[in-house]
Amino acid sequence: TGHRARITARAVGEPFDLPNFVTGNLLLIVQEAIFNALRHGDPDTVDVVVSFDAPHATVELSVHDDGAGFTLGHQLGPAEGHFGLQGMRERAERLGGRLTIESRPDGGTTVRCHVRCRDYDPDMEHDAHPPVAPNPFHSGMKPSSSTAATPPSDTIHRRPIRLLLVDDHLSLI
Repeated sequence: TGHRARITARAVGEPFDLPNFVTGNLLLIVQEAIFNALRHGDPDTVDVVVSFDAPHATVELSVHDDGAGFTLGHQLGPAEGHFGLQGMRERAERLGGRLTIESRPDGGTTVRCHVRCRDYDPDMEHDAHPPVAPNPFHSGMKPSSSTAATPPSDTIHRRPIRLLLVDDHLSLI
């Protein structure tokens, strides 16, 4: 069945390209935070904000709901078969970032993930997405000054982060 919660998403600041490794992990954090809010909190609203700070190469993701909330330290965890909060923390740490959770009973919950973008190991990028297919139109000739060079295959591919909200499903694309 569907949920009655109104989900909003917005970006703040000037978006900049992020490594696929970052966008993929942020997407999974957003999905888990929204899933937890809808499953456990019964909120009226869930607000997702992605804040870009290009001069400092940081991104902060915030997911806030006005649902039931909980007392930190008393939530279900891995011992009870619930791995969501632990998984979000591990993803943030994998990015070299930090995840914070603020909640109180009847006061909703806010999940924040703060990441400083950096160069990531190319193997991480490779694991995050399959390699980009070679350009079938590339002739193998060295580019002249008027044509763009094809990046080497070990280049870390970056793409802008975009929020897509369709019905009640949020995606970062």
